[in-house]
Amino acid sequence: MKHLSFIYSLFALVFILGCDRIGDNKLEDNPKEIIELTRSEAECNSVSRSFAASILESVNSASGGKSFFISPMSIEFALGLLANGAAGESREQILKALGTNDLESLNSYSRTMLSYLPTMDKKSRLSLANLALFNSSVSINKDYKKSVENFYDAEVTNMDFSQSQKAISYVNKWASEKTNGTINKLIDDMPNQVCFLANAIYFKGLWKDKFENTSKENFYLENGEKIKVKMMKTTKELSYCGYDNFNVLFIPYGNGSFNMVVILPDEGYKIDDIIPKVKHAMTSGLQSPNNSGRSVLTKVPVFKCESKIDLTGPLSRMGVTSIFTKGNADFSNMTPSNNVFVNTLLQKSYISVNEKGTEAAAVTYAAVDGMSRVPEIGEFIADRPFLYCIIETATRAVLFAGRYSGE
Repeated sequence: MKHLSFIYSLFALVFILGCDRIGDNKLEDNPKEIIELTRSEAECNSVSRSFAASILESVNSASGGKSFFISPMSIEFALGLLANGAAGESREQILKALGTNDLESLNSYSRTMLSYLPTMDKKSRLSLANLALFNSSVSINKDYKKSVENFYDAEVTNMDFSQSQKAISYVNKWASEKTNGTINKLIDDMPNQVCFLANAIYFKGLWKDKFENTSKENFYLENGEKIKVKMMKTTKELSYCGYDNFNVLFIPYGNGSFNMVVILPDEGYKIDDIIPKVKHAMTSGLQSPNNSGRSVLTKVPVFKCESKIDLTGPLSRMGVTSIFTKGNADFSNMTPSNNVFVNTLLQKSYISVNEKGTEAAAVTYAAVDGMSRVPEIGEFIADRPFLYCIIETATRAVLFAGRYSGE
């Protein structure tokens, strides 16, 4: 990961800055819209923010203080694909980790986000895709196929996994196409599994107001060491909120439907010191920029980050255990095959942040085997490790999240 500010927004998605122009539409031709959620969908949205905060905390605890980047939303969609195929304790644990016991509402919420997020901002490019690839020797439950096609718009198909190179090429091509080439080698092998489930999320957004040119400036690591990093700056006023021991900065893309949120600890505090309070703030949807202070000088690192994270540990710490154990996992709603369990649950991700905007992408895949304070007008200088996220501003849904530690 290359440089940035602490957590302030959210999601996953890939974008090639400068290569293609995303809508030169004037603001009046690009109005900010609101996603209308039903009551049950709104409840899922609330617990979705809580899940994003929890998975961020869990991954951060295992990061060793290093930079990382994840897409909580991509993980949620992958777990949704699994939940629809699971039964008994396996389904209960997945839904509990996601903060709900209502699969029907989760599916409805997923369908709504799939439908509306890509159309929110003509100056941003956002896409979501789901894949359910089954071994041709495996029988697929018809109700499962119907559910993931209807609610997740999933591509459900069969393939002979014994022809491993063909299957590997298919999966890697799918991942590359759905992330605009940012993640082009998802897997190296394809054992004779029951199925391969995946979600891909891609985002490319131009800042509402571009940052100025970069310069090398000091960045202070948590161990006290000082290094030089590329910093971009702006004197355009940006909204930020003051919390106990940290500030949250909002940097809008395009028409403001998506924001990068930078969560910066106060001087003298480390990221681990503020994580519990950050979790609460994220779950509450952070604070409206309309009720915040204003930064008249903002400096944020320019950075890139690529991550590959094994999600079995973080999810196990959140109570999802049975799906990873042969004999305990129950995926009878997916296939009648016996002894089906998840032997791999990983996410690969990429983000690039510069003066023009952000490009981000993530693919989460499961290999199923079987066989606050009142802030003042001031400055926001992200010159020490911070958390960040990319969010949709109306629902506060977290698409992406990460940590920048200066490396």
